[in-house]
Amino acid sequence: MLNLALDPWLPVLRRSGDRSVIAPWQITDGFDDDPIVAVTFPRADLSFAVTELIIGLLQTLAAPDDADTWFDALDVPWAPEQLRERFEPYAAAFELGGSGPRFMQDLDATLEQQADKRPIDALLINAPGEQALKQNTDLFVKRGQVGGLSPALAAAALYTLQAYAPAGGQGHRTSLRGGGPLTTLVVGTAQSGTASLWENLWLNVLPDDVFLGDWRGGRAAEDLFPWMSPTRTSEKGTGGVCTPEDTHPAQVYWAMPRRIRLCLDPADLADGEGRCDLSGEPCVLRITHFVTRNYGNNYTGAWRHPLSPYYRTASDGMLPRHPQPGGIGYRHWMALAASPRSDAGGDPARVVDRFITKSDPGEQRRLRAAGYDMDNMAARGWYDAELPVYGFRGLQLRPFHEHVQQLIEGAEFTAQSLRAAAKTAWFGGATVRGDLTRIERHFWESTEAAFYRELDQAAQDSAAQTFDAERRDQSRLRWSGVITEAALAIFDQQVADGLIDAEPRRVALAQGGLRGKLFGKKLRSSILNLPKVVKEDAKGQREQAEEERV
Repeated sequence: MLNLALDPWLPVLRRSGDRSVIAPWQITDGFDDDPIVAVTFPRADLSFAVTELIIGLLQTLAAPDDADTWFDALDVPWAPEQLRERFEPYAAAFELGGSGPRFMQDLDATLEQQADKRPIDALLINAPGEQALKQNTDLFVKRGQVGGLSPALAAAALYTLQAYAPAGGQGHRTSLRGGGPLTTLVVGTAQSGTASLWENLWLNVLPDDVFLGDWRGGRAAEDLFPWMSPTRTSEKGTGGVCTPEDTHPAQVYWAMPRRIRLCLDPADLADGEGRCDLSGEPCVLRITHFVTRNYGNNYTGAWRHPLSPYYRTASDGMLPRHPQPGGIGYRHWMALAASPRSDAGGDPARVVDRFITKSDPGEQRRLRAAGYDMDNMAARGWYDAELPVYGFRGLQLRPFHEHVQQLIEGAEFTAQSLRAAAKTAWFGGATVRGDLTRIERHFWESTEAAFYRELDQAAQDSAAQTFDAERRDQSRLRWSGVITEAALAIFDQQVADGLIDAEPRRVALAQGGLRGKLFGKKLRSSILNLPKVVKEDAKGQREQAEEERV
C-alpha cells in the first residue's frame, strides 16, 4: 500500500520554488543545486507534525555517534542512498497497511470488528467531537468537510493525532506530552535564500551519546516502535503503563496513546471519486473510516521529549509547556529560548539547550515554536511563531538573562496596567464579562520589533563580553521609553478616541492612573531598576537654571 520510510509520500518545496513528492530518504536530494526547504502538506499542523516525524526518523535510525560526526553532517549532509541504507532494515515498521504491523496502529487486527467505526475526519484534531455532533454545535469547523483522505494525508493525520493527542473521553489517552504540547525547533538562518530542510532537521537531532544517555537496551523494531508489539492496555485497575525506565528513549517520537486502525478493506476504500478531500489531488486509494478503542498505551513518569520545553511544578516535577490563548511572542522568550541555568522556572527543549551551550558565542538562529491551544478536547487554535535564539558556549549568562527578564517583566506590568486602565475608562468599577485582551495584544505587537532590537544588542554585547552595567542601563532606559510611549498611544487610540462611548471624566481619571503606573516607582525602580542618575541629573539641571535666573 504505502511504506512511509521508503516510498514517496512527502510533498516538498525546493528553494527554486519547484514542488515534488519524495520519500523520507530523499530529503537531501539536490542539496548542492536546489535543496528541499520545507514539507508542504495542505495544513500547517500536518506539515509541522510530519517535520517532527522526520526528525524522529533521523534520531532513531540515523543519529550520529558524537558531536564531531554531528557537525560534519551539518556541513556535508548524508547522501540519499546513505539514509536509505539506514531506513531499510526497519522498513516493516512503516507499512501503513497490510496484514502485519501497521504504522502507528494497534497490532490487534480484530479491533476492526470490535471497535467503533469513525469517519476519517475525526483523525483531525480540530474536527468537531462526538458531543458537538450530537448537540449540533459544530458552528465553526463543520462536519462532513473531509470524507476521504489519500494514504499520505491519512498517515500525516494519524501521526499528528498520536503525537499531540488531546483528551478524548474516558480511557482515550492523551499524548506522551499531554494534550496539544508545544514543540520548539532550532531552525537555520541561511545568509542567502531559505535554509535547507536538512539543516532545519539536523539541528534538532542529538548525538547518540547525548540522546541515549545510560540506555543500554535493545534496538530491535519491537523496542523502538510500540505498534510492533501488542498494546499495553490501560484499563482502570488492571492496565499497564509505559514509563521511560522500561521503554527505549526513541519512543518519545513514536508514542502511540490511541488504539486506532485505519479501515482498509476494499469496501471502505471504494468511495467517492478517488480524490483526497484535503489536498484535492487524485488518489488510487481513498480512506474514509478508522476504528478506535479506548485504554491504549498510558505514558506516565518523567518523560522528557527533546523538542519540548518544560516548566517546574510546585512539587518540583517537570511538565511540558502547552500553547495558551494569545499566541506565542517575545513574552515567552525566557521560557523557550534561554538556558536552563537562567532560573526562568523551567528548561528549554533539549535541542535548544544544546544549541545555546554548544554553539559559538553570538551565533544566531531561529527558534520555531508551534502547537495547538487546547481547551480540554477542543482545539482553540494552531500557533506557529519564530523567535531568535543565540549560542553562548562557555559564557556566564546571568547578567544577560537577568536583563532580558527585566525587560519582559516591565512589558508585562505595562500591558496589565494598560488593560486595567482601559477597563476602568469603559466600565468604571463594574464587573464585566468579555475579552479585553485585544488591548494587550496590540501592545505586545507594537513593541515586538523594539524588544528584539534590544535582545539582539544585549546578546551581541554578552558574546563580546562587553555587556557592562552602563550598557544595561542604556538598554533599560530605551526600553522604558518604548513601552511607555506604546501604552499611552494605544490608550489614546483605542480608549480615549475609541469607538466605545465612555464618560470623559472616567477616561481622564483612567489615563491619569495609567500615567501614574508608567512613571511610578514600581515599574521604573523595582522592575526596570532604572539608574537614579537620570533623576539626579534632571534635578541638577533645574537647580542650575534657577541660579542662572537669579
